[in-house]
Amino acid sequence: MGGAAARCHRCIGAFMTTLDGSIVNISLPAIAHSFGVPLSGAIEWIIIGYLVVIAGVLLTFGRLADMIGRKPVWLAGLVVFTLGSALCGAAPALGVLIGSRLFQGLGGALIFSVNTMLPNWCMTRFQECPCFS
Repeated sequence: MGGAAARCHRCIGAFMTTLDGSIVNISLPAIAHSFGVPLSGAIEWIIIGYLVVIAGVLLTFGRLADMIGRKPVWLAGLVVFTLGSALCGAAPALGVLIGSRLFQGLGGALIFSVNTMLPNWCMTRFQECPCFS
């Protein structure tokens, strides 16, 4: 994945997964109202579940990226994250929404596991460039 378009896609992926971890906080009252549940209790798992899944599998997915490569892990993360987002948007019940957020968290962790390595990898490539020797 080289070139400006690929870098742009990686940045958008990193932005979306980071944004998704906190933007739901803003819409949580509307979501609770939509599902007819109080603002405390199970509704909080929409946020907590996403972040717990990311924290739980981030290192494992980072190791997977070391073993099979960054590109397939990042692409799988993008597919899982996008599918999870679509499932969240179509969720007919709170339990389905929470499950979809957990699934979306897996995609976020796949993307994060590669994005955390990119600055180091890019800097190494930059330093190896003959122009800067």
